[in-house]
Amino acid sequence: MKGEVARVFELLDDQTHRDLMAQGSVLVEHYRLDMLAVGESIQRWLNDCKRGLTAVGV
Repeated sequence: MKGEVARVFELLDDQTHRDLMAQGSVLVEHYRLDMLAVGESIQRWLNDCKRGLTAVGV
């Protein structure tokens, strides 16, 4: 799946998607979902991580 962050998260939170993920995790060993940031999202993600580390004193 590829798209704007808000739309991707909207789809990930969809009940059908959550049901399929739950079924997949029961039926398939090592079933997982990986997220990848590209373009401007990389800098946003790094800034979020930096704020998170600062917030917890790391």
